[in-house]
Amino acid sequence: MDKLSHQLAATTSKVVKERRLSLTLSQDALSKRTGLARSYISDVERGSRHPTLHNLTLIADALDWNPSELIKEIEIQVTLLLDPDKLQLESPELTDLEREIIHYANTRISQGIVIADALGRFVLYNDTATQLLGVGRTDATPDEWSDLYGCFWMDRVTPMPTPELPLVKALSGRPTDTNQLFLRNKNLPAGSCIEVNSRQILDPLSGALKGGVAIVTRLKC
Repeated sequence: MDKLSHQLAATTSKVVKERRLSLTLSQDALSKRTGLARSYISDVERGSRHPTLHNLTLIADALDWNPSELIKEIEIQVTLLLDPDKLQLESPELTDLEREIIHYANTRISQGIVIADALGRFVLYNDTATQLLGVGRTDATPDEWSDLYGCFWMDRVTPMPTPELPLVKALSGRPTDTNQLFLRNKNLPAGSCIEVNSRQILDPLSGALKGGVAIVTRLKC
């Protein structure tokens, strides 16, 4: 897991720095908010220091996130390194890092992880996603997802149209954060509330669309 550990550290650095810049905070300002030395903040953003859970919590709070939101964003960014085409074909060309990320998604991440290729075909779907969504990996097309999963707006009665589904939005270039919806299907007869963060997966060289990833979290209804 050495490659994954290094990648998680690098991704943490990237997420912390991008969030800080989006809030127009200097490293000095973040240092004051956290009570951590500016040199420590700099080391975290350069990836030369791995923050402890306690310090990660301080950093998350200072960035107007709760710790789970920070960790969720790190996990999303790590999964964006996967190539959906390779997952679809179960390619022997998968790198060691990609294999470690897949194992991590299937066994370590507490949220549901769903990855689809550019055509909306599911290529990675962990067990937690099956539990949260009530339906496992299928060959259904995006036009069938809303009916199959029983997707509604949070009023619990208005069906969510296909273009508004979080993963469909990501595939069309509209990433989502904290997109909330209500599910009711044969395996979730009483219904369940979930929150979904979704992103496009782009080819790192050409920028072409490769697919999309959604991270699913259960909410209290």
